[in-house]
Amino acid sequence: ISEGADPQHPGAGVRKPAIRRASTDDLSEVARLFDLYRQFYQQPANRRGAGVYLDQRFAAEDSVIFLAEDESGRAIGFTQMYPALCSVAMARYWVLYDLFVDRAARGAGVGRMLMERARAHAVESGALRIDLETAVDNTIGQALYESLGYVRETQFHKYSLNLG
Repeated sequence: ISEGADPQHPGAGVRKPAIRRASTDDLSEVARLFDLYRQFYQQPANRRGAGVYLDQRFAAEDSVIFLAEDESGRAIGFTQMYPALCSVAMARYWVLYDLFVDRAARGAGVGRMLMERARAHAVESGALRIDLETAVDNTIGQALYESLGYVRETQFHKYSLNLG
């Protein structure tokens, strides 16, 4: 998850953005941002692949994407959430997997607004919680999440089995 202030572009030219749920009509703009997000995590540029992946998400309806747009309607950020289930609590929750704000819009609260919209969606859907993970060195993101009430997990270790 990547969002934070850019000291060279502290939200320059960004007024309060519109936050709305993305649809297939937004595929090109969401794919542009998603490709930049992946590049932030040292993945090679692949806008076509980003578009295919997101088109699959829209078709399968297995994620929810919220899009931030500036006053001209240009997409400047997004967040993507996936539904999940908690067996112990016998309840639904959401995994907030992606958060990205275009470099020129950082520092203007766009990430916070996207996170707040994701929270509202989770509440509306009757979810128990939202989980997210972030890089250990993403201190700007960590500060944002903690300011929104997210609590760092201390009781469980995360394991991953790479199958690819």
